[in-house]
Amino acid sequence: MNSSMLFRAEVFADFSSEPILIPVIISLLYGGIVSLGIALLFFYTGRYIIGGSSPDAALIVIFIVVCVVSLARSGFMRWQPYQRLLIALGLVVMAEYISRMYQAALQSREGLLGAFTFSPNLALYLVAMTLIVLFMEMVIKSKQSQEQMLASEKMSAAGQLASAFAHELRSPLTVVRGYLQLALRGLEGEDKRFIHLSMSELNHAEYVIHDFLNFARPQVEKVEDVLICDVLAQIQESMSPLVVLHEVDLNMECEENLWIRADQLKVRQALSRIIENAIEAAGGGQVRIKGYRESEYICLSICDNGKGMSKKELEKLGTPFYSTKWKGTGLGLTVSFRIIQAIFGHWSYMSKKGKGTKTIVRLPPRPAAEAPCAESSIL
Repeated sequence: MNSSMLFRAEVFADFSSEPILIPVIISLLYGGIVSLGIALLFFYTGRYIIGGSSPDAALIVIFIVVCVVSLARSGFMRWQPYQRLLIALGLVVMAEYISRMYQAALQSREGLLGAFTFSPNLALYLVAMTLIVLFMEMVIKSKQSQEQMLASEKMSAAGQLASAFAHELRSPLTVVRGYLQLALRGLEGEDKRFIHLSMSELNHAEYVIHDFLNFARPQVEKVEDVLICDVLAQIQESMSPLVVLHEVDLNMECEENLWIRADQLKVRQALSRIIENAIEAAGGGQVRIKGYRESEYICLSICDNGKGMSKKELEKLGTPFYSTKWKGTGLGLTVSFRIIQAIFGHWSYMSKKGKGTKTIVRLPPRPAAEAPCAESSIL
């Protein structure tokens, strides 16, 4: 590909094409503006060294192509690999015909019709783009696999530490709780209030230990048929005090017959943590939750219009012991993600500072033939 950036490829006797358009498209789609600048710098530096040529009319074509590709780049990496391939091939065809039309217009208006003919050179470009995109996708997949393996190893080590830590603390805390309950008998006034405060703090400590154990052992204990709308209704009812406290407009909507096979309590726990974070982030704003079917998954979309998160915060989200809340233990979302992972689900976050956050949870459905019929409701 590098050599194609330095030399022009003659298509017909009266037409020459710019192979630089392929590196321009690839570098901008997969790397961004910086990668595009490096590709163009290499191209024109190489041209100058070997031939002494200066920037020419191709810059105008490149500028047009860059503008069009920039529009396609928005959300490009969120598409599936085969969709990214189709987009890249479409951009190659578009760039080739833009180049042809521009060069034909410089020569004669009559040549514009001939610019739309299919040529072997275009076929070669499509093959080259296909190979390049497949290579890029292989690199991306390899990198993702390495990151997942590293994250899995970290989670496993942290889980073992959390399990040992929780078990070591649970026994002495149980003893302390027992003696405090005995000491509570017959106490009045300030002494009784102090014991109650101590018991309250012990309850908080046990809550944290429970999180540690869930983080260490997220496996599903009881598999049953779960209707997502029922889970959302239960969460909405339990979240009512929190919604009032934060003055949030909470709206839940669910399509009918969204059945999954999982541990209902675990699923509710995982979704409750995610929705709780959305409510706290919205603080006086809105939270929209929607359950729907998408392709082979049951999806839950949780959107808030809160303060949002930076790219750096998004990258750390779900990392053990990382929290943006000053009272947080950094295990809430981690436990939720581990539960979702245990039932073979997936999750994704999209957020922008000052614009809010959108969470999408994808869960595998129960086979439709086995799912019981049930009426859904708009919550």
